[in-house]
Amino acid sequence: MNNKIAIISTLLLAYQAFAVPLAVAFYSVVSRAQITNYNMTIPDTLVALNATGTPGGNSLSTLLSLASARQGLVTGLSSQQPLTVFAPTNNAFKTFVDSNPGLDLNGDLVTQTLAFHTTPNYAYHPDANMPFTLLPSGQPPLVSIILTNGTDTSIQYANMSYAKVIETLSCSNGVIHVIDNVLALPANISTTAQHISSLSQLVGALNAANLTVPVDVLPSTTVFAPLDSAFDAINATVKSLNTTQLSAVLTYHVVTSTAFSTYLKDGDTLNTVNGQTLKVALQNGKFVIVGAGSNATIVTGNVQTRNGVIHIIDTVLLPQL
Repeated sequence: MNNKIAIISTLLLAYQAFAVPLAVAFYSVVSRAQITNYNMTIPDTLVALNATGTPGGNSLSTLLSLASARQGLVTGLSSQQPLTVFAPTNNAFKTFVDSNPGLDLNGDLVTQTLAFHTTPNYAYHPDANMPFTLLPSGQPPLVSIILTNGTDTSIQYANMSYAKVIETLSCSNGVIHVIDNVLALPANISTTAQHISSLSQLVGALNAANLTVPVDVLPSTTVFAPLDSAFDAINATVKSLNTTQLSAVLTYHVVTSTAFSTYLKDGDTLNTVNGQTLKVALQNGKFVIVGAGSNATIVTGNVQTRNGVIHIIDTVLLPQL
């Protein structure tokens, strides 16, 4: 997509009525798709549309069937608190099932995937004057990116999952955005990095230092991920490091909390797995991460992972060795 406008959110899915080990959230979605108003709750709207399909000619019967088999999910969707549901069409679910041979439709993966498509509060048309509201974070939040291109609105994160909003249904307790693809659950840090071609040297370095698994299982993690060009710039230095020193450099890029760019402030101090700290500076509208031996600018922020967030940076951060 050209001329994309990325609106990065930090709202959290704190799904009270249904225990889910994941969290997701969205900023106000700029939906220019067809909007139809209903005076029913989200579940009742899905039931009413089961036989006829949506006004835009889309069927959501698979979503209704899967959600109905999970009472806690239905109860949550009936909440009086405003909700937003990103609802894959039947065709989207068929593609998802075909892409996952042997998928248990009654299993936890489908349950978590369904919950991943729901976020509290409205993510709605800007003409409705819905403010950009920041919700409290009760679990490690995961970030998503809303992209607009002309009249299209879509959802994309971690360069791995994409869906276009094709229709919007306004309900008494929230909004349903009909989408043309199932949003896959976020992957762990190493898998996410593997899908970003410009981070291949970081992936290799984590493997060489035996840090891939330890980083993947850390909770509430922020990784400052240097581009391949950043590693190239200090190639001689990297080659001179032994395994212990390489581990010290890499863990200096891993922060022990989830730090989205919208939460970062000039002067913040971040604690790293290395045991040393990083400083945050705001320079010319960009966040610069200040290390002991080098500084790095965030060039792409808020890449969603299962256990936190990745910020891509232009320089390798060097700690005290």
